[in-house]
Amino acid sequence: GSKEYLSVSNTLMYNSFVNRSLNSVDLVMAGLFLSPVLVGAYSIVLKITGILLMVQKSFRGILYPVYTKTFKKNGTRGIRSMFIKTTLLISAVTIFGAILLYIFSNTVLDFYSLSEIESINMVLVILLLARVVFSFSGTSGSVLITIGASKKFLLTDIISTLVLIISLIVLVPLYQIVGVSLALFISILIM
Repeated sequence: GSKEYLSVSNTLMYNSFVNRSLNSVDLVMAGLFLSPVLVGAYSIVLKITGILLMVQKSFRGILYPVYTKTFKKNGTRGIRSMFIKTTLLISAVTIFGAILLYIFSNTVLDFYSLSEIESINMVLVILLLARVVFSFSGTSGSVLITIGASKKFLLTDIISTLVLIISLIVLVPLYQIVGVSLALFISILIM
């Protein structure tokens, strides 16, 4: 009934808050440890590699109604096949995009005048790998929400955010800008 819908809505609202926190906590924490120049450089590289997330975000929006219809008709078995196919497609496109960004990385970094920043190429490579690893999750969040497991989705995001914060506290003082990208990569592995 309506209590069930309210419970799912609350969980999704909390998930949205945690997800937004996860998407900005690395920049906030970097600001505590790094110079503004390094925070700005990290932010630019983060946005550049964020281009690779567009495919995954697009599929999520497209597949919500399809997953719901399939789940009502066939249960989780129908969704499983669709999830595997879309995850393979998302991963293939993301890997291709990551390879292109890597091939043209010097041009991209020069365009933003980042080439002179020490370790920026390493940051770019780590963030490209993080985006590729994240693509392997496909549209798992959409599937979890569709089958009524939104609380598991929320728990995963909370754990990932906590791991990110702890990793940032440990790694950034040791490895500076590279530590920020490593912390994000580690938190994505947890997702």
